[in-house]
Amino acid sequence: MNERSDLLCNLIQGEQIKQAIELVQDAYDYHESEHFVFTVLKEEKSTPELVEAVLEAFLRPRENHRVQHGYWVHSLSHFTDILWERRMVDWIKKFNEVSFKGAIELHDTNCS
Repeated sequence: MNERSDLLCNLIQGEQIKQAIELVQDAYDYHESEHFVFTVLKEEKSTPELVEAVLEAFLRPRENHRVQHGYWVHSLSHFTDILWERRMVDWIKKFNEVSFKGAIELHDTNCS
């Protein structure tokens, strides 16, 4: 974990959801977004709005370039099982569409 993930955890536990949403929306890159996703999904006090915000924030830094797309998909693969366990099939579908579209357009099947 990093300092910003720790801050996010503290915001969630303090029920400062608006500030938590602002933080996840300001993620540096997909790697930090991945850490934020894990933090939000493990915290019991995370609200549905925060879960939606962190998953949307994970989509944003994806780059439509061959190598970067593969890295993003690999990062995504680290938490899709959690989404499946939570039956968040709409999000799985959305992420898979982005992943497969990128794999086809960029000829990059890394993790797709």
